[in-house]
Amino acid sequence: NGGYLMPSKIEYQLEDDVPPLSSSSPTTIDSCTCCGTHVSSLHQLQAIKLLQQDLVKGGEVLRLHFIVGNRVLGQFGEMHKRERAIAQDLGGALPEELVGRVAKRGVELTETQKAAKKMLAEITTLQAPVIAAAAAEFAKATPTGVYVFHSDDFGDMAYLMTLATAAKPHCTSLLSFRQGEESQYYVTGPDAVAVQRLGKLLVKHADGKGGGKGDQVRGKGPAKKLKQFTSKSLGSVWDSKEEVAE
Repeated sequence: NGGYLMPSKIEYQLEDDVPPLSSSSPTTIDSCTCCGTHVSSLHQLQAIKLLQQDLVKGGEVLRLHFIVGNRVLGQFGEMHKRERAIAQDLGGALPEELVGRVAKRGVELTETQKAAKKMLAEITTLQAPVIAAAAAEFAKATPTGVYVFHSDDFGDMAYLMTLATAAKPHCTSLLSFRQGEESQYYVTGPDAVAVQRLGKLLVKHADGKGGGKGDQVRGKGPAKKLKQFTSKSLGSVWDSKEEVAE
């Protein structure tokens, strides 16, 4: 705050074979043993910036976090770069407006997520009977096959579980949705043995990770590999009755 630290330095000679012990005493602040890199005077530090303080050991010890010297200038430079980048992302906001703008963005994001979740629930309600009819039709044509449904556009695990419940009575079903470079999947069906076998095949052939008991398996894996396996190899692997070790 524009003040100066007027340091004094005292050396204590403990024993002949022990180097002098230095104590630095900035005026009006404290007196403590010097345990770091030695300087002849505190003015060589240029600046000291206290970043934060924490109470530890049940409040008995106050821990200070600070930076000194050129690190203060470097830290200020990095903070200025980040501030400018954030300001540009927020449409050229002034520095004093950043906190308010970011808080507003957070509120808008929360509202958007709520609206998207509500919309997904409505889509799921409409799509479930369509999936049920498709799974039933598939089961008539391919009684021992695996019905596969995948969404590249949207989804969450609740979405998959609702659609899986619709498909479950008809045949062994694999439902999935993509999320970035990864896909989440859900396996279910009337035959628990077939469901568990399909879950193990996904681990073996599509690098899937997950598991489950009985007539349900949940997991995730690389989106590309999962889609490649389900579109090109699943049918032949499934029909081959390939066994998968526990």
